[in-house]
Amino acid sequence: MSNELNKIKAKIRALTSKTTENGCTEAEAITAMQKVGELLEVYNLNLTDVQLSEEICIEDKVFLRRRTIPRWAHVFASIGAFTQTKPWTNRPYIYFFGFEPDVQMAVYLSNVVLNAMETETAAFKRTEAYLSLTRRRFATNSFKLGLARRLDERLVRPAGKGIVLHKMAAVETELRNQQPDLRFRSRPNQRVRINRDAYNAGQEAGDRVNLNRPVGGSVGVLTTSPPS
Repeated sequence: MSNELNKIKAKIRALTSKTTENGCTEAEAITAMQKVGELLEVYNLNLTDVQLSEEICIEDKVFLRRRTIPRWAHVFASIGAFTQTKPWTNRPYIYFFGFEPDVQMAVYLSNVVLNAMETETAAFKRTEAYLSLTRRRFATNSFKLGLARRLDERLVRPAGKGIVLHKMAAVETELRNQQPDLRFRSRPNQRVRINRDAYNAGQEAGDRVNLNRPVGGSVGVLTTSPPS
């Protein structure tokens, strides 16, 4: 039955590609969609099942460029939610598991964030406001928290909750199959004191970060390897 079902799913995927954008007539596209509906009903499938069945799950990691988990590491959970991947930390790496294109995007965004943390923090340290401070490390940490919080706000996936939940369920099932001994521990929320001006400066910096993936760009160009 599984081989037959795979053939049906392949047929449905082929039918869904018959659109006017792909050169079919409107009548051909309508007929194809009608056939898709019939097959989905007969085999008790939904289109998400069919689309996900041809994807494979992979794991990849990003070097944090430091040996400890920073207070602003929650931004990687936001990246995971945005890309529909499962993230976790194992110092000094952030891991992502999910469908291959989603993991590639998560890795790309993580490196964008890490680059922004370095470049924007360096720029902040050159400002008069920073140079006039006595508690500069406190201000730097506040700046990074503000930057990360703004990125959290920007990394919010739009509508499509049902499909997202279905996809994440498939990812988590596959992760349990591949790594049954993997256990997750949530990090407790901690109240932290901040320098409000530095925090606000960090949020402004978060607005400047370009989160759009370049067309035709390689996801590996921003990757930084750990020191040997």
